[in-house]
Amino acid sequence: MNEQLVMGTTFASQLSRINNVNAINSDVEGGAARYDPLYTEFYLTRVRPDEAEQKLANIDPKLQSCLRFGRPKLEEIFKEMHQLCKTHGDKHCAVLVCGPDAMIHDARMLCPAWSTDGVKFEFHSETFDY
Repeated sequence: MNEQLVMGTTFASQLSRINNVNAINSDVEGGAARYDPLYTEFYLTRVRPDEAEQKLANIDPKLQSCLRFGRPKLEEIFKEMHQLCKTHGDKHCAVLVCGPDAMIHDARMLCPAWSTDGVKFEFHSETFDY
C-alpha cells in the first residue's frame, strides 16, 4: 500500500494514519517478517542519566524501545535514515518533528541536505506551546 503524508495535517493525525497502514501491512502474508517502514524515536531531554532507569520502569515495555534520553543527534539520525531508505529502495522519508524551535529549524535544514541519491526527506512539524 502506497501511503503519502499530506502537507497541512497534524503530527498526531499522521501517526494515526501510519499506524493504520502498519496494521494493514502486518496482516499481509509475510507482513511480520517484512521491513517496517516506520522508525520512531522519542527523546526525553529533561531526564538526568541517574533517573533514566527509574523513569523507564514506569513506561510500558512496548514503548521503551523507541525512547531515548538526552538530545537527538540529528545528523547521525539523518545519515542512518538515508542509508535505510537506500537499502530498502524507499524514495521518500517523512520527517515528523515536534520540539523546540531550534531543533525544528535544524531538522528542516537537514532535509534538503540529505535529499540525495534518489531519497527525498519530507519535513513536517508541529509545535506545542505551554
